[in-house]
Amino acid sequence: MRKSYSNQLRLDSVPIEQVELNLESRDRIVPILRALQFLYLDRRLVDEILQWIADDVNSDSRTDTGRTGMEYWHICVLAAVRLGCNFTYDQLQDLAENHRKLRAIMGVGD
Repeated sequence: MRKSYSNQLRLDSVPIEQVELNLESRDRIVPILRALQFLYLDRRLVDEILQWIADDVNSDSRTDTGRTGMEYWHICVLAAVRLGCNFTYDQLQDLAENHRKLRAIMGVGD
């Protein structure tokens, strides 16, 4: 029962394309978040990438039953940040819970 991404904005979040990133920052996560933000604007490409993720995640399970899991967009964002920044899973979990810009790009909000 996973979804690609939610079209409905949460009350505590801004649209992904309107997330303001500090492009002067030298932190390694900022270019990755900017690339994801740019990618999100191309719906056709996003749908294709999310379909690849769906095929991989649901290779041996049914997509029409079960509980709601993480959206494919969340999986894409977390995978890009983990691999792009060479984070451990513990570092990624901490960022996913506390980094406001990462959460905004995920569409999760505060």
